[in-house]
Amino acid sequence: MERNNHGTITLFALEYGWPLLREICSPAGGVPVRLNLLLLCLLFSLSVPTGQILLKFAAQDLKVRLATSWLSACFSGWLAAAMLLYFTSMFLWLWLLNLMPLSRAYPFALLGAALVPVAAYVFIREPLPPSFLVGMALVIGGIAIIYLT
Repeated sequence: MERNNHGTITLFALEYGWPLLREICSPAGGVPVRLNLLLLCLLFSLSVPTGQILLKFAAQDLKVRLATSWLSACFSGWLAAAMLLYFTSMFLWLWLLNLMPLSRAYPFALLGAALVPVAAYVFIREPLPPSFLVGMALVIGGIAIIYLT
């Protein structure tokens, strides 16, 4: 690892290889988006489908618990986990918005929303039509275009 002229530590691969990843990490306009910001944006993107899967499990759990009593529903572990995840991801999002322009960060929120049906397919076996995969490819392609132009 070495220090570049922006004062950020970069990986050898970003400095000397992988031009596409290098372009994503240094978008147009001269404002470098460091690799750590990109990874944090991806972490935020993954928090969206994870939270939705937790909420789906919470909804199923609440249905059972509410049959017993509303007080037992208040102690759903799935609901607590979903709320904790959304609470922490909100602060991650606020931190990211302080570190980078909204126009660069927001496409990752869209990516997170696009990943929800994929997570539903993987974790709860909901159907995933081929047309969705085409739409998801368009979303990912759009994010790449945003960062490459």
